[in-house]
Amino acid sequence: MDYMMLIDVDESRVYRLFNIPLPLVKSSTMTQSNYETAIPFLYSDAVLPCFNGIAEEITMKLLGRFKSKDELSFDEFDIPALNAFQVSLMNNLSKTNAVTTNEIRRRGGYESKPNADDIMISAGLVKLNDNGYQA
Repeated sequence: MDYMMLIDVDESRVYRLFNIPLPLVKSSTMTQSNYETAIPFLYSDAVLPCFNGIAEEITMKLLGRFKSKDELSFDEFDIPALNAFQVSLMNNLSKTNAVTTNEIRRRGGYESKPNADDIMISAGLVKLNDNGYQA
């Protein structure tokens, strides 16, 4: 019994120390649904902040030595594990009337389109400014 309690304490310690989502480290919370939901949070809460800290330190050391203006960086849209999350986020944003098409495209990592910043409202999807309203 003490051994099982020790495993439980260690799993919780990994969760607290490294910000790794609980469904990825604690066996009692590992279900398929929890696991799939936790993957984006693994990157946003654990992997990417850790990388940013390491990249910042390496960049500072390299700047002092080589006088370069380059920085270590990453493109979050090139991470395959986050693609499904970004697509669902863009889909959810498209269902609201509070954001423009370009805002949705930028959140998904796509280039902005010209004239896509008009806010569309219902009644046949007309532009908000066409009805005399100001955004």
